Amino acid sequence: MDSKKSKDQSYQKACKLAFINGKWALAFKIWKALADEGCMDSFYYTGLCYDFGCGTKANRKKALEYYLHAAESGEAVAQYNVYMMYRDGQGTTKNLKKAILWLKQAAHQGDPHALRDLGYAYHEGQGLKKNYKLAVKYYKMAAIKGDPKAQWNLSLCYQDGVGVSKSDRWSRHWLIKAAQGGHKDAKEKVKRLKLKSKSTS
Repeated sequence: MDSKKSKDQSYQKACKLAFINGKWALAFKIWKALADEGCMDSFYYTGLCYDFGCGTKANRKKALEYYLHAAESGEAVAQYNVYMMYRDGQGTTKNLKKAILWLKQAAHQGDPHALRDLGYAYHEGQGLKKNYKLAVKYYKMAAIKGDPKAQWNLSLCYQDGVGVSKSDRWSRHWLIKAAQGGHKDAKEKVKRLKLKSKSTS
């Protein structure tokens, strides 16, 4: 397992064991061994196993340790997870300043969840100075990528004229998109308003 090819093969084997065969304990052993040898692709999944107790006992402190390795290598999903752990104080002391730094990195790589949460942070002033225009900017970026929560939030911004010019047309557009994406509140609102489930072009 000292060549790149053999490491790649082992990594793919672990992915197959976990995601196709449901053998998380075996997959975890392979990912952890690879990660401990410095295989960047395996850091995230090792952290994930520790985070959710898949194939091993849950350990949020170790999860953060492995997520950080993946995040520092530039993996957006890992950066988002590090943000959540610092935000919520999981596996570490709660630190909103560090959380926002990781959130921004993930968002700037285009992660839709990070874009949405960065919009929310600007909207609510959580760790950042309130800025409704930036909130709308990031909501829209996440909404375009298909995030239902961002689409719902963007619909409300257009409805109330928060950070953007009030527009019933665009509020309705994003409301329907959110409903189509399965957002519960959006679905109920569409039903209540008896809107046809088709967006504007």
